[in-house]
Amino acid sequence: MENLDNMDNVEYTEARIKKLGYVVLSGTFLEVVISAKRIALVKELKCIKMLVNPTHVDVDVDLELLRILDEPHLKIASKLADSIFELVETYGLVHLLSAEEVENDKWATEHGWRFFWRLMFFRQHHRRLDRYVNFTRVLRSAQRVIYELLKLMITGATRMEDRTYRTNYSPGRVKALLLGITDPMLLSLAGLITQVRDSEAESRVLTARF
Repeated sequence: MENLDNMDNVEYTEARIKKLGYVVLSGTFLEVVISAKRIALVKELKCIKMLVNPTHVDVDVDLELLRILDEPHLKIASKLADSIFELVETYGLVHLLSAEEVENDKWATEHGWRFFWRLMFFRQHHRRLDRYVNFTRVLRSAQRVIYELLKLMITGATRMEDRTYRTNYSPGRVKALLLGITDPMLLSLAGLITQVRDSEAESRVLTARF
């Protein structure tokens, strides 16, 4: 079995990168939905909070739920979750991947989630105000994760196995990375980074009002 604590010699083939990307995008979707559901349980779903497990995601049910909730943060989350899910579906079609195929690939799941959690913000305990702050932090982290995925897809290399690396993400670097790029999927990933960045800015403004 490959030692995941030493990834210096990991071979990122094109096929592996595509599957890893599917995991990373799916993980981003899940974190947005979970963070949003935690916020919903503070107010709009408070009366049924004993019946709702925020970490259990049913895609169709949860997307529909977010669309009918009125809390401003949830409006942001709903729009963003819809966009990410649509991109995941498109990504799968373009690269001829299904969720089942990726889930059954041990390399893709182990390395994909390791890649994802390398930069994604995570907090196990969520106090009331923290839920809003955490949503913003998830959005901030998501930009970095998607940027690193984009960089891996374009260059074929990553420094995510370097424990000292903390990403060099910036909007300017995204723009520079895309010079000469015409692949629609890569441009869609860059567009998602912009949408997440804008969502983070909106969330910060809302949270500052508390």
